[in-house]
Amino acid sequence: GGGFNEEAIKAQAVAAYTYIKYYNDNGNVPYVAVRTPNDTVKNCVNEVLGQAIYYNGTLIQAVYGASTAGYTSSAKNVWGIDYPYLQSIRCELDSLYEPNYGVKTTFTSEEIRSKVRSVTGIELGGDPGTWFAIKDYIDNVYVGSFSIGGQTEYTDGDGDSVQITGRVMREKIMDFGLRSASFEVSYSSDTDKFTFTTYGYGHGVGLSQHGANNLANYWGYDYEEILEFYYPGTVIM
Repeated sequence: GGGFNEEAIKAQAVAAYTYIKYYNDNGNVPYVAVRTPNDTVKNCVNEVLGQAIYYNGTLIQAVYGASTAGYTSSAKNVWGIDYPYLQSIRCELDSLYEPNYGVKTTFTSEEIRSKVRSVTGIELGGDPGTWFAIKDYIDNVYVGSFSIGGQTEYTDGDGDSVQITGRVMREKIMDFGLRSASFEVSYSSDTDKFTFTTYGYGHGVGLSQHGANNLANYWGYDYEEILEFYYPGTVIM
């Protein structure tokens, strides 16, 4: 939207153009949400029209999302593909100015039990405070291995074994009811509710839209510096 810093808007324009062009050049059509732009957005786009991001002379996979969690996610840990320009990067402004940093979402124990059962077939019982355990983290702040009812995997409807991770919890079990795979979870027996505290919004890979805005507002980055920050080793042409 036009309310962001103009340098952040320009960075988003170049990233979105690169993203679409990358897929088009590889014979695919990506899904990109479109809104009617205001004059600020139009002017920013016109200033960077035709510019795209390259790595070693090739268009990059310029993924982006709403927010990160103090670090970006690496593409390897999210999608299993290791891009040299999509590694985990520290974003120290997130904890200070990020609107999606530390968002709390609550669910009753019955809501959790139902969601877990319907997706994994795991039947939860006993003390709800023992249902979940974070085993480790990836990219510093994103939940890696995660156990539910003492189990770290389940068999899906196709008969395939699925390892339970923070991303599986967010996307499959909670059906994107959690903003991020960077989270903490606690249970209160007084209210019989779970509280998930999430950091960031989205998959966390590549450019952070709110992060780009913060870099422009607080560190004075221009759009090229923003893109170099989130896609290191790339050039804009």
